[in-house]
Amino acid sequence: MGKLRCSVCGEMNPDVLTNCRKCGSTLPSRFTSLPVKICPKCARSNPASRETCLYCNAKLV
Repeated sequence: MGKLRCSVCGEMNPDVLTNCRKCGSTLPSRFTSLPVKICPKCARSNPASRETCLYCNAKLV
């Protein structure tokens, strides 16, 4: 897993995230063609096939 630097706040983020974990800005991603669901509770990316979040177990929309 690689890292991406947020162009807004400079935070280093895992490259699997779509939004910066510090400021929430959109991150560039090498996985843009993969469908994902964003958890409404913890804001982490999950595979589109998931019904619950891998990280906090919240129901995904």
